[in-house]
Amino acid sequence: MKKMIICLAGMLFLSGMTAIAQELSLDEVLAKYYEVSGFEKMKDFQTIIFEGKSNTMGMEYPFKYIKKRSGKIRIEVDIQGTKMIQVFDGEKGWSVIPWSGSTEPQDMTADESKDLRDQADFEGSLY
Repeated sequence: MKKMIICLAGMLFLSGMTAIAQELSLDEVLAKYYEVSGFEKMKDFQTIIFEGKSNTMGMEYPFKYIKKRSGKIRIEVDIQGTKMIQVFDGEKGWSVIPWSGSTEPQDMTADESKDLRDQADFEGSLY
């Protein structure tokens, strides 16, 4: 009987929490998200540069990720002494992928360009 009362009290508590969470409108949730994320400060940024290392299948790959306003992006990844580059200049994309057999820039397909265009969006699609 004691377990039943504790279980019932827990269920009532959780149902009350759900009601509180449901009282927020979408605009309120998004406003809190933007506040916590620091979006107001980001509006002044013109360029964002990320540099780091990625670990994949036991290998470490240094990368550089550059985003500029106006929907531009450049991604560089050093893989075993060769550099892969992907670029979207705001209108079209191109890449250099040495292990594909060419060290010259190659135009990207529409789908590849769309992926980079989406990544180049500073605030993201939610904003």
